[in-house]
Amino acid sequence: MENKQITKEVIDAFFAGHDPMERIIKFECGYDEDKVSIIYRNEKGEKRIKREGFKPFVWTKKKTAQALFGGDREVTKRMMAKYHIGCRALRMHRNDGTIPERMENGYNLMFYAKEAMSFSTFMSFFEKGGRPIYPKQRDENYGLKEYICVSPVEQFMIATGKRQFKGYDDYNDLVRVQWDLETTGLNAEKDMIDQIGIRSNKGFEKVISVTGEGEEKFDNETRAIGEQFGIFRELQPDVVSGHNSENFDWPFEDIRLKKRGFDLKSFTDGTFRRGIYKKKKQSVLKLGGEMEYYYPTVMWGHNITDSMFAVRRAMAVNSNIKSANLKYITKYSKLNKDNRVYVPGKLISQTWKDKENMYLFNDENGQWLKYDPNRTYQDEVKNGVEIHYDIPVSRYHEEDGRVFDKLDETWYTLVTGEYIVKRYLLDDLWETDKVEYKYNVTNFFICKMLPVPFEKCCTMGTAAVWKYIMLTWSYENGLAIPQLIDTKKFTGGLSRLLKCGFIKKQAKLDFNSLYPSIILTFGIRTEVDLQDTMPNLLEYLLTQREYYKDLKKKKIKESEALAKEIENTTDKKKREELEHKKKEIDAIANLYDNTQTCIKLICNGFFGSYGSGQPFPHSDILCAEQTTCIGRQALRLMIHHFSNLSKYNGANLGEEYNYVPVVGDSFTWDTPLFIKYNDTGLIDIQPIAALINHDEIKVDALGREYDYSKKNYKVLCRSGWVEPSYIYRHKTDKPIYRVEEGDMMVDVTKDHSLFNDMGEKITPEEITENTRLEYYKGDIFTDFNSLTKNNSTNDSWLFLLNASIDIKKQFIESTSIKNFMYTKVNKARILFIKNCIEKSEKN
Repeated sequence: MENKQITKEVIDAFFAGHDPMERIIKFECGYDEDKVSIIYRNEKGEKRIKREGFKPFVWTKKKTAQALFGGDREVTKRMMAKYHIGCRALRMHRNDGTIPERMENGYNLMFYAKEAMSFSTFMSFFEKGGRPIYPKQRDENYGLKEYICVSPVEQFMIATGKRQFKGYDDYNDLVRVQWDLETTGLNAEKDMIDQIGIRSNKGFEKVISVTGEGEEKFDNETRAIGEQFGIFRELQPDVVSGHNSENFDWPFEDIRLKKRGFDLKSFTDGTFRRGIYKKKKQSVLKLGGEMEYYYPTVMWGHNITDSMFAVRRAMAVNSNIKSANLKYITKYSKLNKDNRVYVPGKLISQTWKDKENMYLFNDENGQWLKYDPNRTYQDEVKNGVEIHYDIPVSRYHEEDGRVFDKLDETWYTLVTGEYIVKRYLLDDLWETDKVEYKYNVTNFFICKMLPVPFEKCCTMGTAAVWKYIMLTWSYENGLAIPQLIDTKKFTGGLSRLLKCGFIKKQAKLDFNSLYPSIILTFGIRTEVDLQDTMPNLLEYLLTQREYYKDLKKKKIKESEALAKEIENTTDKKKREELEHKKKEIDAIANLYDNTQTCIKLICNGFFGSYGSGQPFPHSDILCAEQTTCIGRQALRLMIHHFSNLSKYNGANLGEEYNYVPVVGDSFTWDTPLFIKYNDTGLIDIQPIAALINHDEIKVDALGREYDYSKKNYKVLCRSGWVEPSYIYRHKTDKPIYRVEEGDMMVDVTKDHSLFNDMGEKITPEEITENTRLEYYKGDIFTDFNSLTKNNSTNDSWLFLLNASIDIKKQFIESTSIKNFMYTKVNKARILFIKNCIEKSEKN
């Protein structure tokens, strides 16, 4: 172990887990249990349970061991023998024999159970010794962080080398069940359940209806919940998912059952081992640099996930995702069904209960509307949206049980309102399945590599990923864990290298895996990584990622070639064979893509882990700062290369780029912008979000969204009216600063550039009470005060902004301005109108 060669084969075996057992669905082990229950599927796909003895362990400091039982070594040894607990020293030195200070002061001893015992029993040894593993506020060692300890299941997985989901190639190989509630409202204390939808990725789907009124519906609601759990037991899912189910559906059912004298646990005790229940202790949902707390649902032997959690975690790293709403994210991710049925929330209950009317339904596009052959349809409701028609005769005629819409020239099927709502609910579940797969499949692959339960993989951050990697490596190689350190702030990028201003032609330049590449290229290593494990793992992962990316590209080329062959094939049987082959190749390409995405996430998370402090014991702030510093130098080199002439000191450097590096500052969606229409010359003030043409959005390789479409207006900048090249939108988790001066208001990020009245660039943090901000010095008021009441425009604000001074005065004098001042855009409009009046009076 002194000079262990960390080869590809060694790392392959490490990430695979050295125990060969496959198809493990879940590990279960309570704090009072001396055996771990391993829930797995046999070769026939049947669920089985295997029990193995649990031997707890914990990392601790030498000083802590010496302080046990008042420092009496003989008593400590006697109590260790009584509890069947052993202790061993861990390696603290590097290969050259040096011992880093953080290792000497770190967790260099391991206490471990010599025989199977519960974790509660194991912990009682330390409690009696006066140094509890989880000290309370009154304990002597409270806040001293004397131990590093993980949950019983994680200890078992680290010690045995067993991994969850080994033997499954794809997340969809598991039995995944989605469920959802439709309720009469959002308050479970007074509102009730109307429908419970259940769907599996293996073909099962059902909507359970809760019918009746009053006490009858109350009874039927309870029976429906019982039927739901009966279906769960029959399906034996490996994963149970809902969209926002942890914070809505599960608690809603729990409260409804309490109205009957039950709760989730007591109601399901007879159906599921130990029942289903909400934990009383909160767990952490890691969202980038933020944390959110929630009460997890426990279903013994099954994995509970929430697809909304998965989307929100994606939002934290992908600024282009604007919402975790199911309707939005399915469209954003291009996962929505072509014939998706939508029912507005306010219409669900009444449509479901409607027994008097039939509805027209188009299965090709999911459109529906209420049918009445005797109406003229002057006021229709289609997909819940009011559409006004002026048609003197009926739009429809019937034929063969179907109805033909003369206006749409579309055939509809006559269905009930109940059918419409059922389709809506099942489509919700279909999309939940697709969303949960897309945004949790990476966690599935990470789970296969780490000694961490799947549910935790779906909620923890990247620092925790590297924490478990290094804890496991240290355990397997008998290495001490370094002393924990606190994080601190250090300097990031240097925007002063860049210029501000309007640039029409732009090129975006980027580095490939910049920080991981810097760490490997410049040999940035922390002394507490005794075997230099992390650089070896990082290089292995980056290499593996490129390997799977290359495999994916090859499969995509095969698929594209097959697509062309299918297009040119007329033989039906041959065509079906080719389509089947293409489907298989696409599935393999998807598998390779998911694998490389998983590896990418782990690699990209390493730098953040390096600088995270206590969440990652092997973090090193100096290494993180060095990485960032070299990154700044790389930025300088890029700028130098692309902004300088082709010859430098007589050497021919090739093409003459002469690029100008610029900084792009972001502002919030509701920031008002002045625009001037090309055709009319009229001025308007609109929020930037309103200027995006959603139908023209282009997504680049990194998932960023751009609207390059030609605009019929110019935008006002510091340099005057300019034609916009594109609009770029993204999400940020940076702090937002609100800057106000008089009636002016703008929301910007911490590093946003503003300008003072001297034209000097400043940041929001540099603003003081004496700061005066720069305003546009050009004259935009004089020429656009000409519209009168004789000029027609459907937009009242557009009219006012361009109206004559007299009309502007009438508006200001006769209107309660404060009623309009609730948005930044309206504030800007009012300010513009006032400035126009003030300027005219001065003249």
